[in-house]
Amino acid sequence: MINGDVPFKASHDYQTFQLILNRKLTFPEFMSEEAKDLIDKLLNVDPDLRLGSGSYESENDINMIRKHPFF
Repeated sequence: MINGDVPFKASHDYQTFQLILNRKLTFPEFMSEEAKDLIDKLLNVDPDLRLGSGSYESENDINMIRKHPFF
């Protein structure tokens, strides 16, 4: 994503799906904590809890993405 690689990586599709379902993200060592946090919040399994997924002017609307420390 940010570094040109995917956060879920395995040898086979089935294993990749399991990583996604179990939220086993992997990040390169050089990635900042802010970048890791942003990706983690954007990939939340529950759509209602994903960063920026709330309705306009709610406490989790699109502006929360802009306010994230990564930016």
